[in-house]
This record gives sequence, structure tokens and C-alpha cells, in this order.
Amino acid sequence: MASHSDSEYSGIVHGRGGLFFDTLRDEIGKEAFDAFTKDYTTSLTWDISTPEKLEDTAEKHCNCNLPMLLDEWIY
Repeated sequence: MASHSDSEYSGIVHGRGGLFFDTLRDEIGKEAFDAFTKDYTTSLTWDISTPEKLEDTAEKHCNCNLPMLLDEWIY
């Protein structure tokens, strides 16, 4: 965060985050995305998420590999 102003950080977290999930839905399809979001929110209720947990859960529902997408959007 130290390298970004408050407004830049907010744009990254809130704007780019939403765009990532739109892109993920387009990549894996609406049905897999809906199953992923239900599983992801249910299994991580009262837990801390990580990029790895997000990737593992999404890949479980799409039966695909998403490292390139996550490299572009998250890492």
C-alpha cells in the first residue's frame, strides 16, 4: 500500500476486483461461476481468503487451469 495513494489503492481494490470477477465469469461460464461463488462464500465464511484458495475453488468448478488469469489480475 505504501507505493499507492489512498485513491489509487481504493481503485485497485474496488474497481479492479469487480472487473476480475467479471472476467472470471466470462472465462469459466455463468454456471461454473455461480457454483464457484456459492462454494467460495460458504466455505470461507468466517475464514480468511487467499489467492490460492480462490484459484483452487474456481478451478474445482470449471475443471480448468487459471494461473494465467490470476497472474494477470492478482499477482
